[in-house]
Amino acid sequence: MSSAISSAAAGADIHNCATPSPVPPHGPGVVIDGSKTVFINNLPACRMGDTIIEALGPPNKIIKGNPTVLIGG
Repeated sequence: MSSAISSAAAGADIHNCATPSPVPPHGPGVVIDGSKTVFINNLPACRMGDTIIEALGPPNKIIKGNPTVLIGG
Protein backbone atom coordinates (compact mmCIF):
# COMPACT_ATOMS: atom_id res chain seq x y z
CA MET A 1 0.00 0.00 0.00
CA SER A 2 2.84 2.42 0.72
CA SER A 3 3.96 2.24 -2.92
CA ALA A 4 0.42 3.14 -3.97
CA ILE A 5 0.55 6.12 -1.61
CA SER A 6 3.94 7.15 -2.98
CA SER A 7 2.81 7.01 -6.60
CA ALA A 8 -0.49 8.70 -5.82
CA ALA A 9 1.32 11.40 -3.85
CA ALA A 10 3.26 12.60 -6.88
CA GLY A 11 1.50 15.91 -7.42
CA ALA A 12 -1.02 15.35 -4.61
CA ASP A 13 -1.67 16.90 -1.23
CA ILE A 14 -0.51 14.87 1.79
CA HIS A 15 -2.73 14.65 4.86
CA ASN A 16 -1.63 13.59 8.35
CA CYS A 17 -4.43 11.85 10.23
CA ALA A 18 -5.20 13.51 13.56
CA THR A 19 -7.40 10.64 14.77
CA PRO A 20 -5.81 8.88 17.72
CA SER A 21 -5.49 5.21 16.86
CA PRO A 22 -3.84 2.15 18.31
CA VAL A 23 -0.43 1.05 17.12
CA PRO A 24 0.30 1.20 14.25
CA PRO A 25 -1.00 4.71 13.49
CA HIS A 26 -2.75 5.41 10.20
CA GLY A 27 0.21 7.35 8.84
CA PRO A 28 0.07 9.98 6.11
CA GLY A 29 -2.58 9.91 3.44
CA VAL A 30 -3.36 11.35 0.03
CA VAL A 31 -6.50 13.27 -0.90
CA ILE A 32 -7.83 11.40 -3.95
CA ASP A 33 -10.56 13.81 -4.95
CA GLY A 34 -11.07 17.50 -4.49
CA SER A 35 -12.51 20.55 -6.16
CA LYS A 36 -12.64 20.42 -9.95
CA THR A 37 -12.64 24.23 -10.16
CA VAL A 38 -10.63 25.55 -7.18
CA PHE A 39 -6.88 24.97 -6.99
CA ILE A 40 -4.33 25.92 -4.33
CA ASN A 41 -0.68 25.73 -5.43
CA ASN A 42 -1.92 23.92 -8.58
CA LEU A 43 -3.59 21.17 -6.50
CA PRO A 44 -7.36 20.64 -6.15
CA ALA A 45 -8.66 22.20 -2.94
CA CYS A 46 -9.95 19.51 -0.57
CA ARG A 47 -13.24 19.88 1.25
CA MET A 48 -15.38 18.14 3.84
CA GLY A 49 -16.58 14.88 2.30
CA ASP A 50 -13.55 14.39 0.05
CA THR A 51 -11.77 11.03 0.32
CA ILE A 52 -8.33 10.31 1.76
CA ILE A 53 -6.37 7.09 1.24
CA GLU A 54 -4.04 6.53 4.18
CA ALA A 55 -0.98 4.29 4.37
CA LEU A 56 -2.85 1.89 6.69
CA GLY A 57 -6.57 1.31 6.92
CA PRO A 58 -9.51 1.90 4.61
CA PRO A 59 -10.27 5.13 2.70
CA ASN A 60 -11.66 7.88 4.94
CA LYS A 61 -13.72 11.00 4.35
CA ILE A 62 -12.70 14.44 5.59
CA ILE A 63 -15.24 15.07 8.36
CA LYS A 64 -14.27 18.51 9.63
CA GLY A 65 -13.29 21.77 8.06
CA ASN A 66 -13.22 25.49 8.69
CA PRO A 67 -16.83 26.74 8.80
CA THR A 68 -15.86 30.18 7.47
CA VAL A 69 -14.11 28.92 4.31
CA LEU A 70 -16.25 28.03 1.29
CA ILE A 71 -14.58 26.32 -1.68
CA GLY A 72 -16.34 26.19 -5.03
CA GLY A 73 -19.70 27.21 -3.59
